Amino acid sequence: MTDTSTHRRTTPLTVYGAAAFMVALAIAYSNGMVPRTLVSLYLVMSLLCYAAYALDKAAAQNGRWRIAENSLHLLALFGGWPGARIAQHRFRHKTQKAAFRRLFWVTVVLNLAALAWLMTPDGSSALNGFLTELYRALP
Repeated sequence: MTDTSTHRRTTPLTVYGAAAFMVALAIAYSNGMVPRTLVSLYLVMSLLCYAAYALDKAAAQNGRWRIAENSLHLLALFGGWPGARIAQHRFRHKTQKAAFRRLFWVTVVLNLAALAWLMTPDGSSALNGFLTELYRALP
């Protein structure tokens, strides 16, 4: 039997993919393909999602109140999936429940589909209009 405490874990390709996505998003921004607000949204949501997974893992280990799975999925859907995927690997959390994993990957696909649409002329126009209105509403 292998001693898991000394067994070296390998990093799944999807973790590298999540990190590569963030780099690709930064490159897309530097080439004027996406606005800074969108890059900031992915970064903030990924950090929030990572923190949520860390808190949920600690709560699970200590028998405390847990973060609802739907909340974790919503954070992932709204741009936090890179942080979620890295946290899943880092904390070995939410990796055993097949139903959770399936729904997580659905949120990733939906998020990427929305991003692809936002990079089209119609999507870009809609995003720019939304951001313009948002900036006007800020004090």
